[in-house]
Parts: sequence; structure tokens; C-alpha cells
Amino acid sequence: MPDRPGLRLSPLDLYAEEAMRTLLYAWLWQHRVAGYGEIFPRLPNAVADAWPNQGDVRGTDRTLLTPIGATDWERLEQVLNRHAYPQLVEKVRARKQQLDNLSRCPSCDREAELFTPLDGGFFARCQCGSTWELRDRQFVLTDTKMKDPSFASLGRRPLRIAT
Repeated sequence: MPDRPGLRLSPLDLYAEEAMRTLLYAWLWQHRVAGYGEIFPRLPNAVADAWPNQGDVRGTDRTLLTPIGATDWERLEQVLNRHAYPQLVEKVRARKQQLDNLSRCPSCDREAELFTPLDGGFFARCQCGSTWELRDRQFVLTDTKMKDPSFASLGRRPLRIAT
């Protein structure tokens, strides 16, 4: 791991609390996006057939790239419970939960009005003006309503981290 300069905190720095929150927020988002787009290889045929349409599929390999609707999830969960081993069921549940979390706005906690998979990531936008995306192993959270979305104007809300 490369050496990083320490975070300088001082009671005289009015941004110290925001800087600390930014550091914590970045760490949390790194874990939140980890594993996005994981491929589930060689699924049982019944599970692969019940898998919701998520774009490119090869053989019985599948991935989850967008949130799954309640009806599709119920059907998939029933088939998983019948035809898959418990570890796979738990992995799929974890990815579904991850997508549910990623599709909620980090600023206002509403469901994203747009959640689009990209090559190796995603782009999401909320009605409140927030956008968040994972692209080229970089996670970026911004507020499109601000002219200058920077730490000075928004504190911890704009975020750019490498995953």
C-alpha cells in the first residue's frame, strides 16, 4: 500500500470535522462498491433460466448489474433455494442487497431516477441533483446543481475515490 500523508487535524481548522467525515465516507463507499458486476459462473441451468435479464450473458454465466424488481427477485430466490448450494444463494442475496443500496441516493436516500450499467461500472442520477458513478475503478459522487462542486462549497458531499 503506498504511503499516504497523514490527515492533519487542528481545532483551528474549521474544516477538520468535514475532512474526517470525507475520509470515513470514502472508506465506506470503497466497501459499498466492492465486487460490483461480479460474474456468477456455471450456474445450474434452472437458475440461469430464472435469472433476470441483465444484458450480456455467456452460457450459464450471469451477473447482476441493475437492481432487481420484487417479482423477478421472488422467482429467482425460489429457484435459487431449490437448485443452488447455500453459499451461492448467500452471494446472490449479498449482490442484490448491494444493488439496492447503490441505487439509493447518497444525499437524500431516494431511489435513483436513473441507474444505468456502464462498461465496468454504472451511472446513477437522483431528482435532487446528485449523481454517482463507478467508472474505470473510480467512484465519483457529485451534486450537479452546484457551479463549483468542491470540498470548500459542499464539504464531504462531493467525493472521488479509487476502488
